[in-house]
Amino acid sequence: MDYKIGYSRGVELAKNDAMTEAALQKKISQGRVNKIRFTHKIMVPNHKSNVVTTVSYAEEMEDVSVFTLSQEEYDELRQEGGLFDLFDSTFGTIIDDCEEDRLSFDQVIQALEMTLRFANDPTSSIAPGLDKVIQSLEHAKRIGTFWEIVNGAELCESSAYTS
Repeated sequence: MDYKIGYSRGVELAKNDAMTEAALQKKISQGRVNKIRFTHKIMVPNHKSNVVTTVSYAEEMEDVSVFTLSQEEYDELRQEGGLFDLFDSTFGTIIDDCEEDRLSFDQVIQALEMTLRFANDPTSSIAPGLDKVIQSLEHAKRIGTFWEIVNGAELCESSAYTS
């Protein structure tokens, strides 16, 4: 059975923000957890009113569109000279495994233009996941809201464990 872990700064491996790293290691050593999957989710509020009411990061956001990047997609976009590296140097963000970051609506417009140029540049490799970034930025622009990337993890608990 898969358990989603709450999103929080620093990719805390904590189911419902209550599991310590030691408890996680114990579950792994007992064979209760057979896999940890890191996730990277792009979150875009579906209503402009959420921009005013949502000032915290993803764990408090309601009614959002979520665009999930696999670890491989994220790694390709995160590499040196990749799209997220370009975002970091342009917007002063720090998009990495330990940080969540948000682009304001004004930055969304610029980021979409940059992403489309990046996608059409014959010298840049088309990263898997680039289509999800484009779709999420287009959605944020259409709604008039922000774009946020958050990190998390999923524990895949062994179905053989029953207590």
